[in-house]
Amino acid sequence: MKNGLSKYLSLKSFKMKIAIFCLISVVAFLSVATSAESSREGVISACGKSSDYLATLEANASKGDVEAIIEMADEYTTGNCYSRNIQRAETLLQSAADLGSLDALYNLARLHIIEPGVGRQASPRQQKLQNLLNQLANLGYAPAQYDLATYHISGVHGFPRNSSA
Repeated sequence: MKNGLSKYLSLKSFKMKIAIFCLISVVAFLSVATSAESSREGVISACGKSSDYLATLEANASKGDVEAIIEMADEYTTGNCYSRNIQRAETLLQSAADLGSLDALYNLARLHIIEPGVGRQASPRQQKLQNLLNQLANLGYAPAQYDLATYHISGVHGFPRNSSA
């Protein structure tokens, strides 16, 4: 009798496990279906911004809106809403800088940090970083002045170490 009861309980336990598995499967399916539905409504799941927002951003950037250009460059740098493309980001930032944006020029300088130099010798990108940061610092742009001081104190990104900076 004891043997029959344990078989019955183990069978009941097995059926319970199957029922739980089915329930979890249904919940997972519903969450995927809901996610797919929200994608069809224009939400891009990778970055959380609607396709309408991105279309407006691109339209504003093409009209010369500096903030839109900088935001698009940031998206290309991070690879959130667009495929990561450093050259495209650099082109966008240069166009915003050409329109007179110090923020774009600063972001362009910081973009050159992505490619590290070898040893103490500054790479061409780091040389460009140094030139842009010096240009911005001379214009009184505080974030560039801070970065210059930090890089000189620590001797990074091709800057010579200078503890009196």
